[in-house]
Amino acid sequence: MIETILFSFNRAMQLDSLLRSIERCWRVPDSRFTVLFHTTQPHAASYQELQVRWRKPWLRFIERRSRPQSLFSLGSRLLRPSNLYRFVKYPYLRVRHDDFKWIVEELIEESPRRLVMFLCDDTVFFRTTSLPGAIVAEFEAQPETTS
Repeated sequence: MIETILFSFNRAMQLDSLLRSIERCWRVPDSRFTVLFHTTQPHAASYQELQVRWRKPWLRFIERRSRPQSLFSLGSRLLRPSNLYRFVKYPYLRVRHDDFKWIVEELIEESPRRLVMFLCDDTVFFRTTSLPGAIVAEFEAQPETTS
C-alpha cells in the first residue's frame, strides 16, 4: 500500500530510533521502507551496523554516492525532457555529483505500491499508526489536492 523513503545523513542513532518506532507502531499492511542514506567516514561503521541489525523483509538500505555522470550512465533518465534540459543547461551535472535525485526517481518508478511517503531520520512514531481505507480512497480519488 505505501512505499516509504527514509532520508538519513550521519545520524544512525536517530535512524535506529525511527526504525524501532516503525516496528512498534506502524500498522499499515503491504508497506515497504527504503533508507536512503549518506555518510561521512566517521559515521560509516554505524550505518553498516544498522544494516546488519535491521535485516527485515520490509526494509532495505541504499547508500547515496558521488559518481561521475555520463550519457551512458544516465541512460533512460535523459529521455525525460526536463532531465535532458537540466543536463544540457547546467555543466555541473556532467561532472561528479550525488545520485540522490536519480535514486529517488527510480524508487518511485519501480514501486508497485500506489502511495509514496517521505520521512527523515528524526521522525519517531509514538502511537499506533494506521491508514484507514477511507483515507486511501480519498488519495486515489483526488490525488492533485490530497497529496
